[in-house]
Amino acid sequence: MSTMSSRNARRYVDRALALAEERQAPIAVVVVDRGGTVIAAARSDGTAPIMIELAQRKAALSAAIGVPTSLAVKMATNDEVMGHGLRSVKEHLLLPGGAPVMGPGGVPEGAVGIAGGHYDVDQAIVEETVRGSVTS
Repeated sequence: MSTMSSRNARRYVDRALALAEERQAPIAVVVVDRGGTVIAAARSDGTAPIMIELAQRKAALSAAIGVPTSLAVKMATNDEVMGHGLRSVKEHLLLPGGAPVMGPGGVPEGAVGIAGGHYDVDQAIVEETVRGSVTS
């Protein structure tokens, strides 16, 4: 099983912060491994400290199920049992803003979570952050 390096995790953090700055969107960004453990995290100036926790919970959900949290929201909306399951883990947050980081062979190595703005903005930033990601 491939794992994400701390160097690559910091690259995702830096990329997310740069994208947020371009959009003038204060954010928190957290990168987790496949088990949801934090590898790297940061928040832009003016972002509430609680946003780190929310970003971690979005990333942890995405890492656990291997899909963006925006898709997880749709899954939960369309399937009551799935929705209950996705909402039942307190360490997870079922809101857009999380995306898996895919490694070689399309296997998730972890995930990135973004919090701080409207969830649509968070999701757009996280999708651009991980776009084309294959870690090494």
